[in-house]
Amino acid sequence: MGLGQGARRAVRTCGAETVVNFIFYVYFPRLPSLLVGMPSKTAARKKKREDAAATAAADAESASMFNAGAAAASLPPGMTRAASLPEHDTPLARALQDLAAVPSADEPPELLVDLGGQPDEVGADGVAQVAAALATNATVVHVDMSSLGMGPEGGARMAEALGANRTVESADLGANGLGAEGTAALARALAANGTLVSLHLGENEVGAAGCASLAALLRASSSPSSESGATAAAAAAAAAAAATAAASVLAELALHANDIGDAGATELASALPESASLTRLDLGTNGVGEAGATKLAEALCHGGGGGGGGGGGALQELDLSCNAVGDHGAAELAGALSACSLRRLTLDDNGIGAAGATALAAALAGASLCAVDLDHNEVGAEGAASLASALGGGNATSVVEVGLRYNDVGAAGAIAIGGALRSGGTVLRTLGMSGNGIGDDGTAALADALLESENHVLRSLDLSDNGIGAAGAAKISALLLAADGAASSLTALDISDNEIGTEGGALVGAALGATGTALHDLNVGANAVGAEGAAGIAAALRTNSTLAVLNMLFNDIGEDGAAELTAALRGNTTVTSLDISHNGIGDGGALHVAELLKLNTTLQNINLSGNDIGEAGAKALDDALNSNETLRTLDLSENEDISDTACASIEEAVSLNEAMFQTGHLLADDE
Repeated sequence: MGLGQGARRAVRTCGAETVVNFIFYVYFPRLPSLLVGMPSKTAARKKKREDAAATAAADAESASMFNAGAAAASLPPGMTRAASLPEHDTPLARALQDLAAVPSADEPPELLVDLGGQPDEVGADGVAQVAAALATNATVVHVDMSSLGMGPEGGARMAEALGANRTVESADLGANGLGAEGTAALARALAANGTLVSLHLGENEVGAAGCASLAALLRASSSPSSESGATAAAAAAAAAAAATAAASVLAELALHANDIGDAGATELASALPESASLTRLDLGTNGVGEAGATKLAEALCHGGGGGGGGGGGALQELDLSCNAVGDHGAAELAGALSACSLRRLTLDDNGIGAAGATALAAALAGASLCAVDLDHNEVGAEGAASLASALGGGNATSVVEVGLRYNDVGAAGAIAIGGALRSGGTVLRTLGMSGNGIGDDGTAALADALLESENHVLRSLDLSDNGIGAAGAAKISALLLAADGAASSLTALDISDNEIGTEGGALVGAALGATGTALHDLNVGANAVGAEGAAGIAAALRTNSTLAVLNMLFNDIGEDGAAELTAALRGNTTVTSLDISHNGIGDGGALHVAELLKLNTTLQNINLSGNDIGEAGAKALDDALNSNETLRTLDLSENEDISDTACASIEEAVSLNEAMFQTGHLLADDE
């Protein structure tokens, strides 16, 4: 086999804009022997090209062997393999060869089939071939067949395959247009599957009718119970029958963006008390309103067959993001919290105001809830104050994560939250306050509270997009400069998209260089820190020994800022990820990064997208990668002047690094 699946272009969609990222990485299920004891990167790259012809021949031979053995394979009734494999060295061909391969000591089994998002390469025939091979495969654990446009017919084929397979634990069939028909086929097939734990069916037009089928599947996981009047012999026979029959063990079901509405939510809610296995349910973006939320709340209040200790069966995580539950729906869900085992509740973007937040706050004292997400709602300062009172009163002893992003809480809400942090009664570890207009005053209230509190448990703080200026940055700097307490507990800080400027950048840099900080992850992107602010942060990197992730995108640091940062990172041994995208560093800045790559052996991920880098910068990076063996991802998207040839060469180099990384892990596992 060749070098696995090779590097791929990662596509992300941001609003109406689709961006193709040249992020070079590889997944290597079976690593070529040429990577073990390789004399040099240059030799390895030459060797890889020389092996291409041999690899093609081996692939062709594998295809022949696969087709020869296909007729002898045992398949479920009605399923057949296609007559032949597609051309070698395509994603589909590799997946089919992996599914047909016989594991050996020298060649470990393939655990992943990943064809997601490649409809043109796979097609209807490819879906049929994969389904047929998967039905008898005994090694694959994870399957990604998302965004292939397989429709109800392809869904039925995959249903038969998963019904027969006994090793797959997670399957992503999202965005395939399965509809209610394809969903029903899956539900029927999986009712007797005792291995599939995670099923993603987002964006499949499931609708309320499909939810009715899935509800039946959830009931299939309920524990058998004998009737009260049954004889001991009958009960024993029932128990024996249950022991020999497979039952669904589905623990995670993702159904986001399926237009299920209140009717679909009601169908699923009816099955929750009877499900013994489902722990996570994602119903985001489904048009669920107050009525659907009320039915789900009722289900959470009632235990059933095998729920194990509370209402709502075994459910621990419920995602209702981007729906319309409103204050009334939030209050209904709040009323159910004390009766169920729910640990995480996601209600972002649901039109929840102060009344809904207050109802939830009042329910926290008697709940087992660990995380509540109210991002993108309308709770305001009043709702924030209610939550702060609950968190700081010492009653919400299980809540460790709260999301209040984009809720217009203002400085007043931040001051209330600060009071909770100061009280010492909170166990909060993660706090999201992005986009709340708290300004310097609110920032000061939070920073002062953390400095004065004796209960130093907060680990992650998000204050991005809050209109924070240099004065707020000074307060943050003072917090980080503290020799103990809050500074020693805070490990992740996001102050991106603010207005701290050059002065704030220098202040944060000075704090970052202090010995007391424990920061692991720092995001100061989009703050106009410029080259001078970058120099302050760079100076800290020469002495800091904790930071692993640094994000400085959109800061106009230019070539000079890149030079400062890369010079500091040459001797740094902790930073593994660096994002200096959209900073106008140009070819000159890329040359500095290239020099860094020749010396640094810690960096694994670098983002240089949108930096006006051309051929000269790309060539320098490519040359540097001949001696660098640690960089695993390099984002050069939105650098329009880099040729496809240069991208391909860099891709090859980064791919070899990833291969060596995987080899090292496999060898370590074998020792």
